[in-house]
Amino acid sequence: MVVVAAATSLADDVTGGGYTDVAPAGFTFALAADAAVLSASLSVYSDAGGAADISGSLDIEFAPDNGAAQRAAGFVSFLVRGAQSQAQYFARATLDFGAGPVTYPAAVPLAGVTTSAVVSANESAGALSLNALTVSPTLAPASLALLGLSASPYALGSYSADGLHRWDLNRLKDGAGNTLVTMQGDVVTVNEYFGASCQARPQIVRKRRVPDANGSGSVLQFSELESCFFADSNCDDLVDVLDLQYLLGYFPTSGSNCGFNSDIDADADGQINIIDLQALLNRFGDGAPF
Repeated sequence: MVVVAAATSLADDVTGGGYTDVAPAGFTFALAADAAVLSASLSVYSDAGGAADISGSLDIEFAPDNGAAQRAAGFVSFLVRGAQSQAQYFARATLDFGAGPVTYPAAVPLAGVTTSAVVSANESAGALSLNALTVSPTLAPASLALLGLSASPYALGSYSADGLHRWDLNRLKDGAGNTLVTMQGDVVTVNEYFGASCQARPQIVRKRRVPDANGSGSVLQFSELESCFFADSNCDDLVDVLDLQYLLGYFPTSGSNCGFNSDIDADADGQINIIDLQALLNRFGDGAPF
């Protein structure tokens, strides 16, 4: 999954983001910041050095949900249309946080995106694969969440201010730009950015599993992504040192902290404390089925 590099000294307010929802004729470029974005624009180049500006040949606009409230919360996203399929593009945003414009990424070479292949016949006909429509509760009043699969170089983006993130897994593409077919139990990564609402913890990365089949053909249903076993934070079917390190990264925190991670709250008491640590240690070394 391609994510724009960490913030530089010229754009310290930017906490992350990148290219999402890559399609044959375009893509989305989404960013999260820990301060309100007063204004923003996007330039697209044909080279990583940012010398050949081709923005004029493309249709670049704010994403539909990219209103003033979203920018005030620290989120901005752009829709880029009119691109060629299986072609490479390089994007750079200009943002104003109140002290004058800054560019992000500030340094070259710019990270690039390659548009996907032409849609398949099934996609053109509007057919859905199983498990296509999924949701996940947010961890903050407003957040940007990028959903990625290891076989896909680009994530799916979702901005939410209503408590739920939504994705259509049909839009995940493999490295060749073809649609990926997700299966029940596949592990996905949800990288949630909190913007200006949580400067102390700008993001949380969680693992989820694709749910059971929830629709096909013209039947549209949303199913919630499935949580993994509380002590197996990376969904690899083993409780090991990686899971211990993950828990310790949130130790101690409580539900009153912004960005509270309920995944590792074993007793659901709104606290990540010694009880949760002991619960994990009691399962240390265990493998699935749990």
